[in-house]
Amino acid sequence: MRTVHLVDTTLRDGEQAPGVVFTPSQRIEMARQLDACGVPEIESGIPAMGESERSALRELNYSGVQARLTAWCRAHDDDIKAARSCGFRAVHISLPVSPILLGTLNQGEAWIFQTLEKLLPKARSMFEFVSVGAQDASRTDTARLVRLAKKVQELGAARLRLADSVGCWDPLAVRRAVVQIREAVPDLRLGVHMHNDLGMATANSIVAVQSGATDVDVTVNGLGERAGNAPLEQVVMALRTLPEFSHDLRTEGLYGLCRNVARYAGREIPPAQPITGREVFRNESGIHVHALLNDRRSYEPFPASVVGRSPELNVTAGKHSGTASLIYLFKQFGIRLEKNGAGELLTLVRARAEQLGHGLSTDELKALYKKGRGEKCVKK
Repeated sequence: MRTVHLVDTTLRDGEQAPGVVFTPSQRIEMARQLDACGVPEIESGIPAMGESERSALRELNYSGVQARLTAWCRAHDDDIKAARSCGFRAVHISLPVSPILLGTLNQGEAWIFQTLEKLLPKARSMFEFVSVGAQDASRTDTARLVRLAKKVQELGAARLRLADSVGCWDPLAVRRAVVQIREAVPDLRLGVHMHNDLGMATANSIVAVQSGATDVDVTVNGLGERAGNAPLEQVVMALRTLPEFSHDLRTEGLYGLCRNVARYAGREIPPAQPITGREVFRNESGIHVHALLNDRRSYEPFPASVVGRSPELNVTAGKHSGTASLIYLFKQFGIRLEKNGAGELLTLVRARAEQLGHGLSTDELKALYKKGRGEKCVKK
């Protein structure tokens, strides 16, 4: 098994989601929750933003969190000095590498290497761990990325991180890039930072790991700029399905962590959000419920309790229900529903669901049961 190093950047890239602001106390609480879940590295913020930010980051650095806390910096002397003043022992230095972003600065490839040659020796003298980030790597020629990786290794940085800054990579392109870079610099830690603009951040992250990446950036709930980042909870549970990889996370804390971050960000978790949405362990289909009552593995990729959710089977009565669903539901109400009676009641349930345009709530189901026709269908 190869252990995948997860870097959570909720406190940095997550907070860059429009309108999201975390207070210093919220940051500390989230960092402690991430720490309790076993996240090994937390990208904490941007010291160069100003004294208010630096004050919050100092407080976080001395809060007792055991995970590595990393500062995000531009490739500027002042940025790394600001990070040092906050008590950081790890720094991530990010700079543009694509023709598009370099063009906005009127710079070319030579500037990348000149900047690193000037800055990395200073950073290495100031921090225990130095990571280099390649902004917009996904729109950069792979040959340039290979040259960059070799330079980063030559200058003694611990990691190169490839950023899909506008979420335009696809899994096949990710695989090609990662494989070529790993072949050129097999001893350099290689991280990836995926955005979700095309809905492929999780898939791209997993393919990167399968292709040789050692580190993966994530955010809780996928929080981040535009369509967000690769969600921590999705990447972790996807890795769980791959027998050749492991991680150090205690997944039972994920659900509580995701709910907490959603509350602080002021962004509700969508109902069908993988792993944590309220609907993803709820079943209506009669075929599914019948199978689940016999073997929960039939239609559950993993037990809900693995991520800290209720282990109880969650069943809704509606248009697509079957008799097994009704028998199960009424058992929860303390009522024994016979199969024949369940069949007659099912006709009423389906008709009522079509009439309402949605599945029946518990109260609506009980009300239907109490009607005269429903009474004939059951034995108490």
